[in-house]
Amino acid sequence: MPPPPSEKLLVLGGNGFVGSHVCKEALEHGLSVASLSRNVLLELRFTLNAVGNQLGDWNQDQVNPCIWNSVSCDNNQNVVTL
Repeated sequence: MPPPPSEKLLVLGGNGFVGSHVCKEALEHGLSVASLSRNVLLELRFTLNAVGNQLGDWNQDQVNPCIWNSVSCDNNQNVVTL
């Protein structure tokens, strides 16, 4: 059995069209891949030590998390940093 991949990639928005293709390509090149989606971001909200209402606008009814506090996105509306 070969050793596990040493290089890892976290894809934010891996359920989308572009993100899913990034995941597929990375896996084909032997990388270990993890993917986060909007639902995971909402779950993550409750594990973060946010102060006051810092993440109060993280709302499951908003389709685009790019407008939430502390979320940065690229020009294609893919989450790139938290």
